[in-house]
Formats: sequence, C-alpha cells, structure tokens
Amino acid sequence: GGGGGGGSADARVAEMEARAKAAEDEMEKLRQQLAAASAAEQPTPAPAPTPAPAPLPDLTNDDREMIAWADKNPNATKADFDDKEITDAGAIALANKCPKLIWIFLSGTGVTDA
Repeated sequence: GGGGGGGSADARVAEMEARAKAAEDEMEKLRQQLAAASAAEQPTPAPAPTPAPAPLPDLTNDDREMIAWADKNPNATKADFDDKEITDAGAIALANKCPKLIWIFLSGTGVTDA
C-alpha cells in the first residue's frame, strides 16, 4: 500500500488555493475601496509652498549695518541698536542670525510690537 496519503495532500493544496483566492479577493476589495476613496476626494489645491524668505524689502542703512554686525557676531548674546533706524525686517534678520541673543536693545527704532 503506500498510496493512501495522496488524499490529504490534495486537501492541503485545495485549502491553500482557497486561502490564496480569499487573499486575492480581499486585495481586490481593498483596491476598489482605495480607488473609490481617491475618486471621492476632491482634488484639493496643493497648499501654497511656504514662501522662501524674500529679500528683505526696504532695509534702512542701519538695518544693513546691524545685519552685517550680526553676520560677524552669530554667537552674540547682546545687541544694542537703540535710536537707530531699525525696521521689523532688520530685527527679524538679527534674531535669525544671532539665536543666542539674550538682550536686544531696540528702543527708539522703527521696530513694532508685531
């Protein structure tokens, strides 16, 4: 006798084929759901890219001098530019170039609270 084992092998193959078919069916359902979801989404306009910092407009000469100072002193902890013609743009550039600043003196300048 040794031919009796054939039936169980066929059963295993049939089970594996059934599982494969079920997996394919499941994948097809997921594909359809994904397609439906994609179709349902209105094409949203891409969010506007964050504008690159534009060249700072209308810098005063004092702004330019302060920025030049900031470029040379990136580790400065104190900046004193009281009573100069400093604008918001200049103050922002100073803050960006000198992240370690603890004291910033800008009284009597054009810098606003904004």
